[in-house]
Amino acid sequence: DMEALEKERGMTTDYAPLTRTYRVAEFAKLLGVSRAFAYEQAKTGAIAGVPVIVVGRRLLVPRAPADRLLAGEPATAAGALPDAEQAVEA
Repeated sequence: DMEALEKERGMTTDYAPLTRTYRVAEFAKLLGVSRAFAYEQAKTGAIAGVPVIVVGRRLLVPRAPADRLLAGEPATAAGALPDAEQAVEA
């Protein structure tokens, strides 16, 4: 249960169910890694296998694959996110 995990990790995200993304700092806290490490990984396009979305200067982590990773499942379910080549061809 993500709500229990967020409370355990000290996050107060009353708005969380309304958003479809985490900020990099929020996701770093959930993973138990430093913000600096998370941002360094985000610049490569993924954090712990979870893709990062770039919107202007903002880096966002999609909640669905992030929550799957935090639940101990693979971050990307088959067909959940197109790979880069498919996205370019579409």
